[in-house]
Amino acid sequence: AVLNPIRFTNIRRNEVRSKAPASSFRAVMTNGGPLPSLYTGSDFEQRAATMLMDVRYVVEAHFEITDKANPEDNPGKFKDILMRRLRRGQFYSAPYLGTRECGCFVREWTQGDPREQSCYREDGERDFGLMLYDMDYADPKNITPLFYRAIMHDGVIDVAGSEVFR
Repeated sequence: AVLNPIRFTNIRRNEVRSKAPASSFRAVMTNGGPLPSLYTGSDFEQRAATMLMDVRYVVEAHFEITDKANPEDNPGKFKDILMRRLRRGQFYSAPYLGTRECGCFVREWTQGDPREQSCYREDGERDFGLMLYDMDYADPKNITPLFYRAIMHDGVIDVAGSEVFR
């Protein structure tokens, strides 16, 4: 559920175009010597990005027990683990929206039906086009992005059952 109005901003950021080869760091660790350096004065580029600002979502999620589960595993056990970590702010990695530089604060939603608080309830349909759904790591040498068509109906984007595109 999208709670705040959708607003965009444009930013520019400086990025280094190349990266130091891992082999040069391995050589220093094995043989000693000066650390490798990158001189960014001539090796940078500016990138422009359009980003969302003042984002406020309520995300509803569920999980399903797979064949890999142990016999003593059950949905209640995993829900308890998830809720305990959520309340303590414990995560395997810092949560973010889209890219790592878009970190987010996550907490349990306890304020009733989020659709009632969405600024877009009864707003009809908005098509946001293709958005990143996930990354397919099945082939580590060819990691592939997966996309879905994001359509918001009255303030809610329902990802469940979406057709996924490569």
